[in-house]
Order: sequence, then structure tokens, then C-alpha cells
Amino acid sequence: MASKKFIMRVSYPGLGESPFKTVAFSQSMTVEEACEICASKGGLKDKIDEYGLSIKDSGTWLKAGDTLDKYPLQNCAGLEYKPTPKKTTVVYEGEEKKMDIDFSLLGSDVLALILEALGEPKSNEFGFSLISETDGLKGPSVDYQKPLIDQANPSNTKIVVKKKSKIGGIFRRTDSHKSRRESSFVTNATPSSTSRIFGVPLAQVSHPAKYGGLPAVVAKTIEFLEDTSLQLEGIFRISGNQSEVLAMKKAFDDGIDVNVRDCSSPHCAAGLLKLYLRDLPEPVFTFSFYEIFIALYGTVTNEAVRVTYYKIIVDALPTPNRLLLFRILPFLANVVKYAEVNKMAIHNVATVFGPNILRSADNSAMAMIQGTAAVNAITCDMIQNYEEIVENAENEDFISVAIALYKYEGKSETEVSFGEGAVVFVTKEDTAGWWEGEVNGEFGFFPANYVRPVLQLQKEPEKPVAKPKPKAADPVEKDTSAKQASSSPAAASSSAVAAEVKSKIEVKSEPKKQRPNPRASGAGGGSKQKFMAELEDLKTAAIQEAMKNASLETLVNNMALELEELKKSGGAQSSAGTGGDLKATVTSLRGEVKALVESNSKLSKELAQTTTSLGDMKKQLDGLKQQEIELKRDLKIVQFKCDKLTDTGEKVRRPPPSINRP
Repeated sequence: MASKKFIMRVSYPGLGESPFKTVAFSQSMTVEEACEICASKGGLKDKIDEYGLSIKDSGTWLKAGDTLDKYPLQNCAGLEYKPTPKKTTVVYEGEEKKMDIDFSLLGSDVLALILEALGEPKSNEFGFSLISETDGLKGPSVDYQKPLIDQANPSNTKIVVKKKSKIGGIFRRTDSHKSRRESSFVTNATPSSTSRIFGVPLAQVSHPAKYGGLPAVVAKTIEFLEDTSLQLEGIFRISGNQSEVLAMKKAFDDGIDVNVRDCSSPHCAAGLLKLYLRDLPEPVFTFSFYEIFIALYGTVTNEAVRVTYYKIIVDALPTPNRLLLFRILPFLANVVKYAEVNKMAIHNVATVFGPNILRSADNSAMAMIQGTAAVNAITCDMIQNYEEIVENAENEDFISVAIALYKYEGKSETEVSFGEGAVVFVTKEDTAGWWEGEVNGEFGFFPANYVRPVLQLQKEPEKPVAKPKPKAADPVEKDTSAKQASSSPAAASSSAVAAEVKSKIEVKSEPKKQRPNPRASGAGGGSKQKFMAELEDLKTAAIQEAMKNASLETLVNNMALELEELKKSGGAQSSAGTGGDLKATVTSLRGEVKALVESNSKLSKELAQTTTSLGDMKKQLDGLKQQEIELKRDLKIVQFKCDKLTDTGEKVRRPPPSINRP
């Protein structure tokens, strides 16, 4: 039984102004048989080996050997019979590359595709010439308004791309690169000469009263894609019509009110968003942030700590950049949410957007290759934890960020250790040469000359002006007993020693000189930092007490030696009077030493207990951070399951968090 025939509209790009033929096909017909019918209808039998059929909507090529019933032709807009893409040699700046070129496209569209692949979006500055690979001769000047198939043989043509010459207008082009669809998405034909958007710094195109502080192209494309294309397979991976993308770009730059929703495909809108981000003079994270992010990723292994540091740095971005990031991250998280449908897992999305969000000022190929893995991983971290990144929270602890120039090993528990290249979040900058800060979750002091400041987070509070110290009081007159004892050398010597011991003992009645607390200056407060400061005070007090003990023991020993000498001298006056006084003084001093030893022992125990408590606090902090990570992951899984359960034919999309900042 013969298969049922169906009628389709077949277009012939490049043959006149959008010609088409009505062709009858059958489901059992092979692709080769369909191509023969189309070639006969279009008068292209001599080029049948160079042409093929593709579905007009999706651009899918029909493969030789297949039958037509393998393709959804009943619901498509028609077929196109055009030259199949050829592996063509493209020469640019002396380097040759092989690219798939569709010779059925207009010369302007071919140039746009080539420049897109080369990373050169400014197509109006370039042109190309056609060279025969057979004899090396240059072909006629390219007419960008005509299909390339009418100007060159796809099987033996080489394309040489170069910048347009300013002499003689050799490569001067007309406006033929404009898309024929431009009029369909232009709603206001009044251009403005000062409204350029692409390739302009964010601060010049972002206005707080328009589109929430976002560039118009970003606000319109993201809103359109969120409403229509989150489940579109290959979003941001499949390229849209490049001539249409470039036409929309020009319309935005001309100040025209562009209706992005009228573009032929959501892939065009996605391509326009990528093109805008790629054309920014500096990425969303400006070049000065690149070193910090790469260092953080390489030195901080705990994800929770790393994301916390990301948030602190993000808050230091210029306002236009921060608003743009806060709009992009929730949008990309929504794209990843439908990865099972749109086939765009988080690593795919990070590969596309990572270089547009974070990249080095060094445009060399080696720098790009070395940083690609880290940039993609950082982008994944931010998409996964976007809720914490966009959270409205003020930084109260840190005043600046620095990079370690050398490795430093802390000499005590109050000092922090770090390796070369580590990122240091500074909480206190002291002119004395010792700063305070946090490295990889650890807090402490470190020498300022070991680091290089790279980012200012907030201004350090002004230091209070030191008040002039009161003049020291005149020394108190010595006891009259000392004057009386001066009549005897031995008595004078022992009295001097006793007076010295007494003055040493009186030192402990002076107030303790505590280390300045960095939190008291307004640099922020945290229980961990405060605890460390108190621990330092306790340790200082213990050291001072130990020094006093050692000094007193030395004095007591000296007193004992002097007493023995006085006994041997046999001096009656010394033995009768001063000896008794010395014994009483020595006994008193020994009592003082004993009390000090007990005080020192008590302080040592308190210091040990404080150290143990600090260790317990650190363990509890790490445990809480790990629990926070697990809870966030569980919450995302529950939300995803709830979305599936509430599915009523149309996916329920959770709106992104508000990005309004005070």
C-alpha cells in the first residue's frame, strides 16, 4: 500500500527574494529522493551534491539514508533547500582555522558568524575576501547583499578576514548587514545619538530610576527568557540568527525602543544577552577583583567559609555591577533548576557565563586557559549559593582585603598563620606594624609588611586623639629608719636592699596595661575575636606575675647572702639591731613570694581552661557551618520536589529574591 502524500513549502535561500516552491512528499520517501525533487523544482540539478534539506524552524539537517517519517515535518513551518555547511579554511591575522560555513547565507551573515567564532563582535570594522584554494587567485569583491553561494565555490574557497582599509575604501561595506527582521522588533524609530549601550561602562548606562538600575538590554532579555524559555533545550548553548542579534544590538545602540519578544527565536535573545556581557569594557567583577577570587578559590577549601568571603567581596562592588550580578545569579539558578529539560546543567551555564562575569585583564590565551577551571568553579559556587550572595547584609567586621606576600608562621595562639598568596580579611590596621585579621576562618595578629592590601571594604573609624599623660608625682621621701641606719655601712646596705624589695613589691598595686581591644574601635565585633583579645590579656597578666616572682626570688636570695655576711662580721650593732629587722623583712618577703606563686598557679589554670574553651568553640563553629551547608542542600531538594508535586501542566517558578537595597 502506497504511503500517503503530504504537501510542504520548500524555500530556496539565495535564489531571488525569498523564493519558495510547493512540493509533494511521502512519509516513506528517503532524504535523497526528496533532495532530487527539490533540485528539479529549483533548477539546481547541477548542484545536487552541494545542497541539502533542513527544517526551517530548528535548522536541523535531514541526514542522507533516513526516511522523512523520522522527522516531525507535519508541524514545522517548512523546509529549506540550500547548500550544506562546508569545512572552510578561514584566515585571520595569519592563522588558519577550519569552520563550518553555510554558503547559502548573505555575505554579511557569514561575516557575522565568523567574527562571533573569532571573538570579534564589532563586525562593521571587518571585511573578508575570497581566495581560490586551487590556484591561489583572489576572487571578485564580496557583495555582502548577496548569498555567498552566488560568489564562490564552497568546495575550493578560502576566506581571508581582515580589518577594513581606510585608504580607497577597499572593504567599505554598505548597510547590508542589517537584518531584514529589524523592522519587526523596532517599536520606536527615533534614534538617539547618545544612547549607546554595548561596549560602554555600566555606570554610564545604568540609571536607578529605569529598569531597577539595570541596562535596558539586560532587563528586557532576562524578563523575556524567564517568561518563555527556562525549559527551552539548549538555551545559551544553541546560537540564534546572528544577523538578527547584530541588528538588535544596533537598534539598542541607536536608542530605539526594541521589543525583544518579537525576535524570531529565544536563542536570539539569549545570544544578545551574552553579547552584551562579552562587550563590557570590564566584566561584572571588575579586573581588580580577579586576583582576590582566584586566590580565595585556591586557598580556602571549606565551601561555607569561601562563600561567606565571596559575599563580603561582592558587597564591595560598584552599585551598577552589584545590581547586575544580583539579577543574573537568580536567573541562572532558575535556568539550572530545569536542567533535566533544557539540558543546561550548572557546569554548562558556568562555562557560558563565567568568563563574562569574572576574567583577567590579561587577554593572552595562556592566561585564559590557566584561569578557566577556577572561574567556572567560582561561578558554580555563586549560582548554587545565590541566596546568600544576594542577601542584604552589611559587613561590620572587615575594613580591607590583602594578599599575603610571604608565608608566615604564628609564634603564639593570638597570631594567625598563612601561606604565600593567601587572602587576608583585615579587621584592624595599626601603625605600630601589627595588624589583626582573618585567614581561612582563623583570626589573629600578623605583621603588616607580610601582606599587600588590594581592596578597601570600609573606612576604618578615626582613632581617638591621645590625651596628654599627667606628670609623674615626686618620689615619696624614704622612711626615717633608713636615715638612722646610714650610720652603719652594713645597716645602710641592708636597708637599701629592703627598700628596693619594698618598691618592687609595690609595683603590683599599679593598674595593668591591657592590650588595646580592636573591637572597641568600631571595626566590628564577634565573639571569637573578643574571646581571643581576653585570652591575650590573661596571658599577659600571667607573664607579668611570673616576672615579678623571679625578681622577688632573686632579691630574697641576695638578702639571705647579706644576712650571712653580717653574722660573720660580728658587728654588735648589726647583730643586735639590724639582724632582727632583716629576719623580719626576709620572712615578710617569703610570704609575699608564696602568695605570688599561688596567684601565678591560679592564673596558669585559668589560661589552660580558656585555651580549652577556645578549642571547643572552634569545633562548634565548624560543625555549625557544615550543618548550614547540609540544610541549604536539603532545602533545595525539598523545594524541587514540591515544584514537581504542584506541577499542573505548567512549571511553577519560584520568583527570584528582591534585589532592592537601602
